[in-house]
Amino acid sequence: MKTESVYLGHWKECTRDEALVLIDDYIHWHDHERIKQSLS
Repeated sequence: MKTESVYLGHWKECTRDEALVLIDDYIHWHDHERIKQSLS
């Protein structure tokens, strides 16, 4: 995960299960929903 996608203070308030859900959501967004640009 990119460090700029999260704030340290936000993670201090999360439980382990909440953090795992946030990480799973980010990975899903990164793999399926973000705008992908060609390198050419």
